Amino acid sequence: GNETIGPMRFDDIQLEIGESVNSYNYLESGYLRDSLFNWAHRPDVMQIGNVTGINCPQGADAGIEFGAGDSFNYASHRVYINGKAGDVFSAGAWAKANSVATNTAKDAPDDSRLFGISITFSHPNVEDTVYRIPFNSFCDDWQFVSSAVVAPADYDAVYFYLDYQNNENTAIFTLPYLYKE
Repeated sequence: GNETIGPMRFDDIQLEIGESVNSYNYLESGYLRDSLFNWAHRPDVMQIGNVTGINCPQGADAGIEFGAGDSFNYASHRVYINGKAGDVFSAGAWAKANSVATNTAKDAPDDSRLFGISITFSHPNVEDTVYRIPFNSFCDDWQFVSSAVVAPADYDAVYFYLDYQNNENTAIFTLPYLYKE
């Protein structure tokens, strides 16, 4: 027979009664508890798990990204989903940072300092479309951002990024989500 031996992992299980699923988080390991399973990140700037001495919203654990000037710090998650133009997603997360502008490059674009979420729709045969959901870089307390994003064309994947780029000090992100409406 077909016998399989080994560990099994369940993440964010949700059971619902009704005709459609509501508020299913497409981000695996969205609570950022023990690992960044299925998340890509720079290992030299990311720490995962409990944050000592910091009260995260809703008792969550958090991923920490350490900002280093003129660097591209991020954690990204590829969602293997395809869909049609007009599909609507809700995206959001909690974050806290001591964000500082570090635009030292003379030709740096105005948006080169990032503290927020980016959603990218990957289109077959079409240039990718990126949506930015910024956090308030002048606030050093916990804040929540959420926004709806609409797929402008048919897509074969959605990428979710937690961004802290061209910045100093630390940023803490927790409870990221991506729901299809």
